[in-house]
Amino acid sequence: MATEAYGMGQYRYSKNFNYATADGTLNPNNPDNNGILYYDNVGVSTDSTKYRDIILAPSTRLVMGKSYYLRLALPQNPQYEMEIQIKLFKGDSPTTIDLTQYQMVRRILVPSDPGSRGKYSRILLYPANMTTPDGAPTVAIAKEKIAETNIGDIYFDETANGYYQITRPGMKDGAISIDYFNDVILNHTWEIGGSASMKYYDIVFSPKYNIANGFNYILLEIVRKSHDQDIQYKDGGVIYHGLKIDREIMQANLYELKNLIGTTASAAINPGTTALSHIGVWGRPDLPMSINGEEIRVGQSGFYELSDFNITSLGVAALSDVDRFTVDYQYKIAE
Repeated sequence: MATEAYGMGQYRYSKNFNYATADGTLNPNNPDNNGILYYDNVGVSTDSTKYRDIILAPSTRLVMGKSYYLRLALPQNPQYEMEIQIKLFKGDSPTTIDLTQYQMVRRILVPSDPGSRGKYSRILLYPANMTTPDGAPTVAIAKEKIAETNIGDIYFDETANGYYQITRPGMKDGAISIDYFNDVILNHTWEIGGSASMKYYDIVFSPKYNIANGFNYILLEIVRKSHDQDIQYKDGGVIYHGLKIDREIMQANLYELKNLIGTTASAAINPGTTALSHIGVWGRPDLPMSINGEEIRVGQSGFYELSDFNITSLGVAALSDVDRFTVDYQYKIAE
């Protein structure tokens, strides 16, 4: 009866090894973000309804047998959460993708901005001289905080329940009281505190279909809901509906992960066979990896283990020394 024999080894992180190769277009050293484009998605209910999604155009095609690491930073909407479907597509151009051949990668949820707050903008209609009812009417938006005002701005004093026109920046003293006015509308808006809040995502994926020439686009498609019909804006003379992701604010970086297992001299783990039977990975909690093309994370204990499995590929999203790791492995050498 043949006996099984196993060999063991250990691999440690090296800062000189290239574990993840940044895409030529979607990489952190490309400030122009020319691989992040808008995609005009025609609504299902009517051709006159257009939604705006995001399409990512990497410089290289995404092919079966390789693993990729996508890092996203997406701005949070002040009022609504966004559910986004991430899909792989192929096409001749970003505007002519083939909708019949795609792969679903992930659904992610971008929550609404916790730092935003609802407020009302007071719209006033008052005479030009403000102290008498005579004169041509003038429209102005009252400021809520005196620190926000400049000379000539209108300020609402909640204590006095009255309006004033500022004569010195940031100072109500000496301001002109507006004695004749009408509040014509209270318009509910949303105010974002400081810069836009961002939500970050780390996604490992592998194309599962042997598509000719591979996929060449990644679509970030917002799942449309009833409020998308009520949201409307105009860009370049075209009217769009629904929520959108601002391409000028978001960030997207794409990396191809190196398979550490191989029989060549350049392979990080080279036991003389193309498969391992047991691995234990030590690294920071939540470190992204690809094992046989599937996304795996190091657990909160800082350790991940897989045994009695034919492991043919192992990629680790180690971009810096913070992501250093160690792999203990075992492989079968005889049966």
